[in-house]
Amino acid sequence: MPNLSWFRERAKSIKRSTIRMLTMSNDKMSKEEIVHEVIERNQTNQLFPESDSDDDTKLELNKPSESIPDTKNEISDENLERFVKRLGLIQFPKYGEYSRNDLKKFYDFAGENFEWPVNMRIPERRMIINYIIRRDEKIGRELATNAIAYRRLYESNKIESSKGSYVLIVNGEIKRYGEKISSEEYRELEEKYPGKYYVPTVEKPIVLRRFSALDDRMKNVWRVNIWIQDEEEETIDYGFRMVIDSGSTVTVIPYSMREQLHDPLVHWMTEPKYACGYADGEPIFQVSKPWNLCIGDGSNWSDWFQTSELYSWDDDYNDGLVGYDVLDNIPHYKRIGQPYVFLRNSEYALLSL
Repeated sequence: MPNLSWFRERAKSIKRSTIRMLTMSNDKMSKEEIVHEVIERNQTNQLFPESDSDDDTKLELNKPSESIPDTKNEISDENLERFVKRLGLIQFPKYGEYSRNDLKKFYDFAGENFEWPVNMRIPERRMIINYIIRRDEKIGRELATNAIAYRRLYESNKIESSKGSYVLIVNGEIKRYGEKISSEEYRELEEKYPGKYYVPTVEKPIVLRRFSALDDRMKNVWRVNIWIQDEEEETIDYGFRMVIDSGSTVTVIPYSMREQLHDPLVHWMTEPKYACGYADGEPIFQVSKPWNLCIGDGSNWSDWFQTSELYSWDDDYNDGLVGYDVLDNIPHYKRIGQPYVFLRNSEYALLSL
């Protein structure tokens, strides 16, 4: 059966012959014959309109059909399950909350033969996956790449603390060394190297304690409500209650509270610090600029207090903690066996008279 090219060439041939006939003298062709040829030519052109370029036709014919999915990165359920088991992902708390698409994203990033750094603990591994599934694909991949590179470099003693107290890692490689930077300098660094890792050359875990961690049902647990406020955000109050008799050095909010913000990724550092003591080894993320917070019993509230020592869990596996960095700066009193009472600065001033 003739193909499309044959019909196109046939149409062009008819068109050329018709033009030649029309240029002939009328004494060699009758008027009726000329009309007949013109009609035939028009019908042919309607069936096979001439393209401006044969290349355009070839490109269109070679274009993949939108109805046919791209399967080049597809992986069978069996192979994905084998990948998940080999990397120990099923040991993660709340592993069941990962969708197949989440696991597939991590597989596409890591590759079939990926191995975790030897000393990378489960919370840190879980954080790597969260980078991939929570963030913009390009930035998430860069963060995960740099986090893995940092752990491998740290394990192999290739990070030189003598060159600076911080190290900048970009594209999985050491870019330069430096010192502690301001919130403005951190923002500029983020803009210049999206997904970068700017971390201490010597890890210093943050001590977290929760005195009443044994059994909440058998021991009083004093909790308070907390509001947090960024200068660019409205006040957040979703009734979150935090453990207050924690002995924690810093204040750590649940990730679910952070999710309620207009953008939970803005004004938070992308590099973690790690908890020591309570929730040992869990990554926590610090604000990248000072935030305001206040605490109370739901009816009576303290004044706003500004702090840079506000952190967020990476997941909601642990209690939110009010640290003594906040308690030491907010007037309050507590009677034995009674809840905390928080005072505004003006109220505290009256008591001091």
